[in-house]
Amino acid sequence: MSEIPAELAELKESWGLNDEEKFALDKASRGLTYDEAAEATFFSAHTIKYRRESVIAKSGTTTMAAAIRQAFEVGLLSVDPNAEALQGALTPAELLNLDMIAEGFTVTEAAEQLRRSPETIKIHRRNICKKLPAENKLHCIRRAYETGLFKLPDARDIEPIIDQVRRLPVADRNRLLARLAIR
Repeated sequence: MSEIPAELAELKESWGLNDEEKFALDKASRGLTYDEAAEATFFSAHTIKYRRESVIAKSGTTTMAAAIRQAFEVGLLSVDPNAEALQGALTPAELLNLDMIAEGFTVTEAAEQLRRSPETIKIHRRNICKKLPAENKLHCIRRAYETGLFKLPDARDIEPIIDQVRRLPVADRNRLLARLAIR
């Protein structure tokens, strides 16, 4: 795995996460509930919830799923090289759903966008969790990076636009960064 480009490192620093927020982000990406994350440390479930909300705000996104995706792309989260392998190929519909999960779409929003029933979207999401394998939708995002379904950005991909990105306000920079991942 290559090192994070310097430009992305600057964006990483712009988040300004403290250690508690980094912990909450990591545990969310691993599919842990508030209570499960609290059991792993001395923080309360309420503190974990508050820290996750803070991560969302600092990332400039509106959902934890989108914050996790951006965190991988700016290097706040890293891929585990010993991660479990993919348990089956994802269908095109499941890949589309996985991307929508990472963008923070709810089941209802995804159903409307794809013109499918919410039940169909739920079935796709269950299948994604089984095949990755993942505990929940937030864990699916981590597993997508670990299995290579989502690719981390590379310096060659962002050099042409980095000057424009630097001129944007932090929240806009973070939103744009979420769109830079190579799929």
